[in-house]
Amino acid sequence: MVSSRLHNILVPEASHGMSAPPPAGRDARRMPPVAIMGRVIIMESVPLQNLGRLSDRIYSIVKEEILSGRLAPGQHLALEEIAQNLGVSTTPIRDALSQLAADGLVEWRPRRGAYVAHLTPKTISEIYQVRKILEYGAAELAIARGAAVADEMRSLAAQIAAIDTSADGQAAMDYAHLELRFHAVPIERIENSKLLEVYNSLSSVMIVAFTLYPADSRRRADVVAEHEAIVAALTAGDAVWARAAIYAHLENAQASLLARIHELQLCE
Repeated sequence: MVSSRLHNILVPEASHGMSAPPPAGRDARRMPPVAIMGRVIIMESVPLQNLGRLSDRIYSIVKEEILSGRLAPGQHLALEEIAQNLGVSTTPIRDALSQLAADGLVEWRPRRGAYVAHLTPKTISEIYQVRKILEYGAAELAIARGAAVADEMRSLAAQIAAIDTSADGQAAMDYAHLELRFHAVPIERIENSKLLEVYNSLSSVMIVAFTLYPADSRRRADVVAEHEAIVAALTAGDAVWARAAIYAHLENAQASLLARIHELQLCE
């Protein structure tokens, strides 16, 4: 399940197959190299009492695997197998997967366990509905914060335009993060922590969607133009124009993403 490239995240000082030395103390133990869902990782020694830390570590690893597309939608995450291979109880594993379920990345199926969540048209439509409400309302409030909002978004738009998402999976991930960052700027600038919390709760699923179903060249060109319209409206301080530009962009993005999901699922 977890790729060997994460070895350096888990054991920063390890190299050439050697893991870092265990921490001192009688309550520490070494976690040997393990295979989880067919992938090999090396966990550094973890204090027995520190299951919270282990849970966070497992959460971060599995989340990265899902966001990158290395763990595909529908893949089973066998709780007992992961726990057995790591040599720990199922408690920190279950906690990590439950947190991922709250993020929308994992789903629990009755009597079957945890699976990487599927991206359904209904899920995507609901997310975009929430985004339209958030971003439409944030546009006018962000204008009152001055030119800094438009300036930051202009810089991000230029970075997005320079990415070729057809190059590789990492490019698609970079695009996803920048695209969400672009849209987060107005929400961040109005300094409403509750709005930002809601927006951030949608981000993980959107990153998966953009990574698994990257935009084609025609859509990328449209995105550049739509971003330019949003930035121009904010620069002009025109709230009506800004709201219209944001709404049109999200409508087009939703339609394009749903079409790509439908097309690729037909090919499976």
